Amino acid sequence: MKYFTYDLLTTINHEGLNEEKIEAAEQQWNNNSVLYAKTFQSLIDRLPFEVYDRFNGFGFHEYQLEKLALGHTSLLHTNIDLILENDNERWKLSFINISNFKFNHLNQGAINPIFNPTLDSWVQEEFLSVDDDTLSFEVLFASGANIQIYFKNNNITMEKL
Repeated sequence: MKYFTYDLLTTINHEGLNEEKIEAAEQQWNNNSVLYAKTFQSLIDRLPFEVYDRFNGFGFHEYQLEKLALGHTSLLHTNIDLILENDNERWKLSFINISNFKFNHLNQGAINPIFNPTLDSWVQEEFLSVDDDTLSFEVLFASGANIQIYFKNNNITMEKL
């Protein structure tokens, strides 16, 4: 994550730190929000309208990751589906013909985790440009899980289940 780092998130939510450090992290998060909004706006022609519109608003904040499915028929044809849910609805977010996939658990081994390490609640996401044809999608979960996916422009779909 470039703008919404796990370190900032845990600092903001760490009640044991002094107020000055928490306020500085909150200010940095707010500054990064403004910078990211400008970056995201530049991607309007590189994402399908319904995807851009959804993430320009609420996105999937506080949805639970129910399932991550990897569909692989060849190195050139690998898809990832994220099944997301909240109390009212389920969605499938699909990435088509991805070129890169990474998973990290940023909270692994923490003696006193800030968040619930077993709760995959969606906290924040970022869409960034890798090059003229490729985008990066990265999401941070409350558990400390971090998923990053590279895909070609417009190779993402959303479906309400």
